[in-house]
Amino acid sequence: MPVSFHDIPGITIWSSTEVFDARGEPRVLVGETGAFAAECGVEVERAWGELRARNPRLFDGPVLLVDHAELAHRGLLLARRGTYKTLATAETLGRDDVRALGVQGVVMACDGAGDACVLLGRRGSDVRIYAGVWENAPSGTVEPSRGSAIGMRELLAALAEEATEEVGVDLRLGRPRCVAVIDDACARTVDVVLRIDLPGPVTSRVLACQDQECGIGEYTMAAWSPMDEVRAWVEREPDVVSPPTRALVRWWGPSSAG
Repeated sequence: MPVSFHDIPGITIWSSTEVFDARGEPRVLVGETGAFAAECGVEVERAWGELRARNPRLFDGPVLLVDHAELAHRGLLLARRGTYKTLATAETLGRDDVRALGVQGVVMACDGAGDACVLLGRRGSDVRIYAGVWENAPSGTVEPSRGSAIGMRELLAALAEEATEEVGVDLRLGRPRCVAVIDDACARTVDVVLRIDLPGPVTSRVLACQDQECGIGEYTMAAWSPMDEVRAWVEREPDVVSPPTRALVRWWGPSSAG
């Protein structure tokens, strides 16, 4: 059954086996734009122009869009090709059906004492949502490919690229498995959550953001944090951690270190 928390509104979590097959193996079928085609509408263009006026760094590009109402018990996700402009203007235009397909990493490694640590990143000030808060790193939208299906290989490749560019971490030696799917109504994303276990030990707790100008990249800082400390932190100071990460930590519970 999907899980939500009264004090973390807008976040719903499914286990991977509730959305995909019995093994939780991710499978996304990709179709053409279809019902999501609104990029040429006058209202979309007007709303996009207003957003760009407030944040000139915004740019349009291809994304995959998912209908969040059709998540569970299908054995797969259905996605359609669309553009970032459709996603960015959805809230202004009241389009609750629009979600971007994303992938989120829960990257784990042990420190020198053998304690399980998770990789967190602090978001910059110019991102679309959740500016300045900490979250599981890396994460990002999944760009459309030429094929009609996306699986673990493509999702892991997208996540690995984000990890290299944003936090300078190489995921190629990690052991991946799909653990959950998160519907985030505030960010308007449906994220496939991959846990990546890296060989340890972690030699440095704090990582500098990949772009040293800190404001061009998505993260201004990244750090390996012991899971026990993270669980206490999200309850003690919830406003400094993104809602999806708070929900995941609570949903996973003490077993997340195993």
